[in-house]
Amino acid sequence: MKDSFLRERKDDPEMVERDLIEHEDQPSSRTFLKDRSVTLSLGHSSKEKFLNKGCPQGSVSGPFLWNGKSFHDICRQAQLTLDFASTWTKNFKLEFNAVKSKVMFLEKRKKKNALTGNLTLNGFSLDCVKELKYLGVVLDSKFCWKQHVLHLSKKCEKILLGLNKVARNSFGIKSNVSSLIYKQGIVPFICYGSQIWGSALKKKIYCRLLRKIQRRILLRVISGYRTISYEAVFAISGFPPIDIFIIRNNEFKIATKNCTNKCLDGSLRVSELPHPSERFPLNLVNYRKNIENNFPVVCFTDGSKINSKVGLAFVIFQDFIEIGTRQYRIRDECSVFQAELLCIAQAVS
Repeated sequence: MKDSFLRERKDDPEMVERDLIEHEDQPSSRTFLKDRSVTLSLGHSSKEKFLNKGCPQGSVSGPFLWNGKSFHDICRQAQLTLDFASTWTKNFKLEFNAVKSKVMFLEKRKKKNALTGNLTLNGFSLDCVKELKYLGVVLDSKFCWKQHVLHLSKKCEKILLGLNKVARNSFGIKSNVSSLIYKQGIVPFICYGSQIWGSALKKKIYCRLLRKIQRRILLRVISGYRTISYEAVFAISGFPPIDIFIIRNNEFKIATKNCTNKCLDGSLRVSELPHPSERFPLNLVNYRKNIENNFPVVCFTDGSKINSKVGLAFVIFQDFIEIGTRQYRIRDECSVFQAELLCIAQAVS
């Protein structure tokens, strides 16, 4: 840690004293905080300064003295926070529901005994849990997101049961309708909060869980049989594996969040637009049948969106001779109007 030797310990002095009393079997622990000095020697002169803050770097007891807070100290601070919140609500004639309130300790290390603390709210003891559901996302104590992926799998099983009643191989809704249900209803449900838990898809076991239920749903979309492979289902339906879709979607959102005006995708800040007085006036030209006879260089542009696929293309003629063509494929999130404007910008440049 940078400058940790010079940083001042912000813990309560009474807590430091209590920690040292708990470790009285280590007589050297007190010497870390008493009668310490540092000497700087330069040539024939030296300077000594006594220290009353920081902890020795590289020592075995250094992390203990630096971190300081134990589990009991964390529970004590948490209880003070709960008492403050309870008092605040009473002053405003409000009250927290202690029955719905839970306590979950976040821990990365694998410990044999789970952390439990006796915390109370309004006189009621709070249950200590290893996982809880908050705003539709299942949080666990280790932030591995396993329980959330399992939760999604169970929810999709129920959706599949309902889809089986209305979409079968020989009867039911048409394939385009079931495809629309999957794209507009099921995919957003699975991807909800994926910017938070999407990192769990780095593990193949979670990818397999999502692909397994996705394949069964897509079989209803394409009216296929159980013997169709994963790759064939994705190819026939035209939908990518859900884990790849989530990862790419998260990368796209991160990229467009800090994009510049040179990027094809993203929003343009108003501050980057030129002032209306500095913009070049538009030269409106009426359409003519023999437009090539009036202008030496003619460019035809087009942007379109078909089957949720967006693209643009343009062709340039000079003296009735084709001198260049270009076509681009842009992201499916773009509209046809964006494709038209982008095509004109590319043709002019």
